[in-house]
Amino acid sequence: MILLQLQVINSTYVNRAATRVISLIFIGYISVHLGVLSPVQAMLWLGACLLVEAGVIGTLRHLMSKHAAEVDLATPVDLRGVKILTALTCWLAAIPAVFTPLHPIQTQVFGVLLCVGGLIGIASQRDMRRWTFLTNAPIFAGALIANLFMLATPENRWVFLVLGAVFIANTVTASVTTSMALNGLVESRMDAARANLAKSMFVARMGHEIRTPLNGVLGVADLMAMEDLPPRHHAHLELIRQSGRALLSLLNDLLDFSKIEAGKLTLTPTPQNLRLAVEPACAAFGIMAQEKGLSFQSDLAAIDAYFNIDGPRVGQIIQNFLSNAVKFTDLGEIRLSSARVENTVIINVTDTGPGITDDEMPRLFREFSQIEHSGRLKAGTGLGLSICSQLAKLMGGEVTCTSAKGAGSTFTLTLPVVPLSAPVPEAPVTALAFRERTHAKIRPETRRDEAQAPALRVLVAEDHPTNQIVISGLLANAGCDFHIAPNGHKVVEAWRVGDWDLVLMDIQMPVMDGLAATRLIRSLELSETRPRTPIYGFSADAMSHQVAEQLAAGLDGHLQKPVQIEALFQLLGDIERSIHGRSDPVIPISEFVAPAP
Repeated sequence: MILLQLQVINSTYVNRAATRVISLIFIGYISVHLGVLSPVQAMLWLGACLLVEAGVIGTLRHLMSKHAAEVDLATPVDLRGVKILTALTCWLAAIPAVFTPLHPIQTQVFGVLLCVGGLIGIASQRDMRRWTFLTNAPIFAGALIANLFMLATPENRWVFLVLGAVFIANTVTASVTTSMALNGLVESRMDAARANLAKSMFVARMGHEIRTPLNGVLGVADLMAMEDLPPRHHAHLELIRQSGRALLSLLNDLLDFSKIEAGKLTLTPTPQNLRLAVEPACAAFGIMAQEKGLSFQSDLAAIDAYFNIDGPRVGQIIQNFLSNAVKFTDLGEIRLSSARVENTVIINVTDTGPGITDDEMPRLFREFSQIEHSGRLKAGTGLGLSICSQLAKLMGGEVTCTSAKGAGSTFTLTLPVVPLSAPVPEAPVTALAFRERTHAKIRPETRRDEAQAPALRVLVAEDHPTNQIVISGLLANAGCDFHIAPNGHKVVEAWRVGDWDLVLMDIQMPVMDGLAATRLIRSLELSETRPRTPIYGFSADAMSHQVAEQLAAGLDGHLQKPVQIEALFQLLGDIERSIHGRSDPVIPISEFVAPAP
């Protein structure tokens, strides 16, 4: 609550500093004009006021920057300095009114007006301190009584003094009432912030907990897909894999929505060919469209160029468009087209589905909102299009839809881009020699001489028994020489006595977590002058701020759980290339993971 109060104080003083300074200059000019203060006195007074004003603003900005990253909403903040400086500001501002009773009647009227304005200003101060009025207002209140006393005649002096006392009492009441009302608003805001923080922490925690068993489901399914199974079993296995990946997609949507809502979703634009970011979605959903008997066409020629853009997020948006098009279209075709207009990229996904009415259109991009088709809702969370719209806005673009009931829909992604020159092509990615050795029964002509390509040595930090089985099976199928360590302490011990090509580091482990183990390994590398070992995070902690924390601790990259065998084998291939300098053509994953018949 103190932090929220500090924000209110900051907005009150800093945002209105110019108004206060102009008012002080005007009061100083009138004081000199009426002879209340000499020009020298007015300059000294004004300089002292401005100096204290600067002190208040500087102190507030220091406190805001110091406590900006606080997570605990009730973190105490030492506001004594601010309270003293604001009281001193009010006392200094009241000095001209203190001198007006010593001058003719016109200056006493000026003093009354100055005191009234000062008391009203103090009563409206939003510093959330109930009795701040009693520390900031005494000089103004005393000056008001003195001016009224000198302004009145002896016969009606008591009337003036009663009126002054009533005014002071009313300003005290106004100050207390305003403070109580604003305190109530702050408490309500704090309750909402606490609830939002608890929800975000719950989503992040549940995301980690759900990924762990899901890693077991998908990992074992991928392992079984590498085996020679009867066609009927392969069909059942493929159903498990598809359902697991659908669950993973829903989980990713919920985590993305949570990050967007908390304002923590960050983009990572890099120079890349936009066509390559969109093609995988076209390939996957093109097959699904054909399986439904739909015609599928894609034209990516306009985006076959390099831009500084977050390609995976663009691919996520197009994947959502195509997923909805395939889901809701039963007859006809789906078309993906692209265009460039100067520095703007336009990607359209058109379908011949049931379409959307004008009444339904406002709910289209609203979170947790779904539109009925044929009297029923399709499976989903209702988050996909909302996330797409937010992602497009983060990239400076927008997502729109044109549709008519019974005439299909067109979803459009419009993004501002700056074309880049194509980078110098790198050497082709190495063939995964360990893959070829492992699957010699599938491709016997690819067997390599063991002396030519020794097995990669991989150290795995993993404490969960299911995950140990999954990663052991994948690394065994990849022909790696590996060792499983159940906690960070065991990882460091194994690293010190072995020569490892790669470390896959789980983050949440007993005894010593992955980040602490990584920091210790990096420090030992420096002290013992050992070469740097590639260490990759291997964890369900996959939110952007969590990955950033891992990289800051010394990790070289991150593999997300549930593990995708394509990503794992690509990493192993990159490590082998860096060791052996190989440059063989890539073996497609389909060569050794049998598809469903």
